Amino acid sequence: MGPYHWHRTSRKFVDIEWLKESVQQINSGMKLKDICKKARLNNGTFREISKTMFKKLVRENNLELIPKRGRKQIEINLDACQAYANLKDLMPDAGINKIIQKMKTDLVNIEKNPEEFQKIQSEIQKNGEINYESGNWLDEVDRTTLVPVVTPIEGTPIEINPLRESLQTATYITKNFDSPSYRMGRKIHEAIIADTPPQNQENQQKYIPRNYLASKCHQIWHADIHYWRKRIGKYLFAIIDDRSRKIIDFNLFTEKTAQNTTAVLKRALSTLPQPPYAIWTDNGLENKSSFHQLLVERGIEHIFIQPGNPQANGKIERWWPYVERNCKSESDLPRVIRFYNNMPHSSLPVNPETNVYFTPNEFEASEIDDHWYRNPEQEPFWIVDGQLKNLKESIDEFRK
Repeated sequence: MGPYHWHRTSRKFVDIEWLKESVQQINSGMKLKDICKKARLNNGTFREISKTMFKKLVRENNLELIPKRGRKQIEINLDACQAYANLKDLMPDAGINKIIQKMKTDLVNIEKNPEEFQKIQSEIQKNGEINYESGNWLDEVDRTTLVPVVTPIEGTPIEINPLRESLQTATYITKNFDSPSYRMGRKIHEAIIADTPPQNQENQQKYIPRNYLASKCHQIWHADIHYWRKRIGKYLFAIIDDRSRKIIDFNLFTEKTAQNTTAVLKRALSTLPQPPYAIWTDNGLENKSSFHQLLVERGIEHIFIQPGNPQANGKIERWWPYVERNCKSESDLPRVIRFYNNMPHSSLPVNPETNVYFTPNEFEASEIDDHWYRNPEQEPFWIVDGQLKNLKESIDEFRK
């Protein structure tokens, strides 16, 4: 063995001048693990040593490592603080991560479209409110009045302006500020919302990958009806797109009937040049008779989930608690649904422009050239457990 055989007690072979230089480098900000990867020995060669050995050498040679300071204290931006409070007031059930992602998305859109955002702000100052009817399909008609029958809208499909709709939901930001971090969001929450550390819903209910997904927007819709506030005589009916998670249409009813759900379905179908391939519902009477007949007439596959298996229609079932928690009254429904369609959604990919998850509206717009209605004669495929499968061939197997 040569004179520099390496073993656990070989600290004496480390070059002391190198050690002194390394201590200065670490005190100047270099990482200890990087220094230890290339320790210089007395014979001029280099070898990796452990951090424990390095610290022992420091002590043995009476050198001093300056303790690292804690994380830099965050200064809360007052404009960010005001925006957080405004958004929390609008969406009381939104967790820290959801709020911060929404703020990041909106700040990017405002920076890229300052003139359009200024027009919306001026509109508010002039009229006291936003003219949501300008390009927002869900505000074209009153959907919150508890009426027994909905009047369907027929005619040319309404073109939605996703950018304007997104900017309309960004007016809680009164002044621009730097994109906030989750850490700043937590600080703001503790400062203005609660005296105790907040519960973050996004961390509590981590997204579990679904085992099925439409391969195209507007290929599969899910429809369901819900007892509003668990009260008989108040029913909320909604339709959601499987792939984008966008709420297509909704309405409050005083009667749970197929006549009502059929009217809303007709109205929703009028927004597309061609119908979706399939619509999923449960086995309720409101989804049969005239509702089912309309699907047959339009050539839409009606997929009934198995009785007692609501999770098969989970993409809309999971939406009900969200809308209940964020609505104080029926009049809040349009606002809450508008925000939902323009909030980053953890089941969607990351938007490269904002570096956070796509919102349902953004994702729908990003795939507009590949929507199902562009080529409804094609074979329908969906993604099951990460694999692309023919929807016609695999749907029966999936429902077992």
